[in-house]
Amino acid sequence: RVRDYIGANLEKNITLIELADLVGLSSHHFSLVFKKTFGDTPHHYLLARRIDLAKKLLAARRLSISETALEVGFANQSHFTRLFRARVGMTPGAYRGRFRKFAPPRSPAA
Repeated sequence: RVRDYIGANLEKNITLIELADLVGLSSHHFSLVFKKTFGDTPHHYLLARRIDLAKKLLAARRLSISETALEVGFANQSHFTRLFRARVGMTPGAYRGRFRKFAPPRSPAA
C-alpha cells in the first residue's frame, strides 16, 4: 500500500506521518519496519523513486529540466540537479544528452 501511494503521489510533499497513518503505525515504528522491509529509510526510498521517474522523463525529452523537477516533487531545479548529480553521477542535462540521438528534440514553447 505504501509503495503504491508513493508511486502515485511523487509530485506531492509526502510526510512520514502520512505514510505511517496509511498502515496504522506510529512514525517511529513505521520507520523501523520500512527500513527492514525496503532496506532504506522512507526519505531515501522516496528520493530514489523520484530520481527513477525523472530519468524516464528526461529520456523522453517532453518536459524541460525545471518542469521535470516539479513533476517529480522537487521544489526547484537547483535542488533537483544537486540530488540528481549526487545519485546518478551527472547533471540532468548531461543525462538527457545521452538520449539525444534516440528521441526527437522537444518542440519550442508556443
